[in-house]
Amino acid sequence: MNRLALAGLLGLAAGCGREEIRVYEAPKDQPAAAGAQALPDLGQPAAAARPQLTWKLPPGWQERPATAIRVGHFVVAGPGNQEAEVTVIPLAGTGGSDLDNVNRWRAQVNLPAITAEQLSRLAVSVPIGGFEGQLYDLVGDSYEANDQRTLAAILRREGTAWFFKMTGPAKLVGDQKGAFLEFLRTVQFGGASAGTGAGTAAAASSPAPPASAAAPAASGDAGLPRWQVPEHWQAQAPGAMQAARFVPRDAAGRAEISVAMLPGDGGGRLANVNRWRRQLGLEPIREADLATAVQPLQAGGAAGYWVDLPAPESGRRMVAAAVQVGDRSWFYKLTGEAAVVEREKPVFLQFVQTAAYAP
Repeated sequence: MNRLALAGLLGLAAGCGREEIRVYEAPKDQPAAAGAQALPDLGQPAAAARPQLTWKLPPGWQERPATAIRVGHFVVAGPGNQEAEVTVIPLAGTGGSDLDNVNRWRAQVNLPAITAEQLSRLAVSVPIGGFEGQLYDLVGDSYEANDQRTLAAILRREGTAWFFKMTGPAKLVGDQKGAFLEFLRTVQFGGASAGTGAGTAAAASSPAPPASAAAPAASGDAGLPRWQVPEHWQAQAPGAMQAARFVPRDAAGRAEISVAMLPGDGGGRLANVNRWRRQLGLEPIREADLATAVQPLQAGGAAGYWVDLPAPESGRRMVAAAVQVGDRSWFYKLTGEAAVVEREKPVFLQFVQTAAYAP
C-alpha cells in the first residue's frame, strides 16, 4: 500500500480507466476482529440499507477493488510516477461533524486546524447527483507541486453520510479537480437492496413521479405551506434540513430547487445572504451592500426578500428567497448551472409567491 493509501481512511484519488457507468452497493459490515476498537467519531459503514450507486468514470481513472469500507476506489497516474487516490465511503449516521472531518483531513496534508467560523467560509456548494453537497479544497496558500492536496465532498442523505475524496500531489489533484467535480455530478443514488445482486443502473437512476400542480410538500404534515408546483418540476426526496426538493424534469443534475425552514429569521438578512454566497464560493458582503443586493418580495401574505447570485468562475448561479412567517422563516433556493437558473428564475419566483402558509 503506497503512502497515499495510508493518508487516511477516507483518502480519495483519481486514476486511469475507461469512461463507463458502474453500479455498486454499499457492502455489509465485516465482523470485527477480537479486541478491535471502533474508529472514533466516524460511525460505521451503512449496512442495514445498502443503497445502489451509479457513476460515470472520467477518462483516465483506473478502478481498484472495493472493500467493506470503500464502495468506490480509483487512482489516477501523473508524471514522474505520481498517483492520486479517490475513494467513496458511506457511513451510517452523521459520520462525525464537518469540522472534525475537515480538521482530520487538514492534518493529513500538513495544514493547521481551523475553527467553525473559518469552516463556514471554506465550504462550497457542489451538486452530487441531484443533491447538494459541500466541497472542501484543502491546500496551503503557497505550495509546491509535490505537496499533498485533498478535495473532499460531503453529502448527508437518508441517514447516511457519504464522503467523496481525492488526495495526492497538489498539481495532479488540481489538474483533476474538474474531472472530480464532474464525477460528483454523475453520481446517482438508487433504492436500498437487501439482496446480493447489484441491480441495474436504470433502476438506480429512475426519476421520481412529477408533483401535482397544487400538492403540498408533504401531505398531512401540519405547518408546511402549500405550493403551486410548476408542472415540469419533479418532486425528489428532501435532503437533510430540507422540507421539500424539486428538479426541473429536463435538467436533473444541472439544477435543483430546495425549501427549508429555520426558527426566527435564520440569523438575519446579512448572515443569510452571506451563507448563500459562501455556498457558491463568493466573498461575503457588508451590511451597507444589502440595499443593492436584496430585492423585496411578497409571498403568501408575508414579506420577504430575494437575491440573485451569479458565480461566473464556476458557471453556477443561485436565486434564493427568504420569507418570515410568525416565529419561523422559509428559505427557497434555485441552484445550478447558470443557463438553467436563468431559464427557471421567473418560474421559481412565482412558485415562492404562490405559497400559502398554515396558521
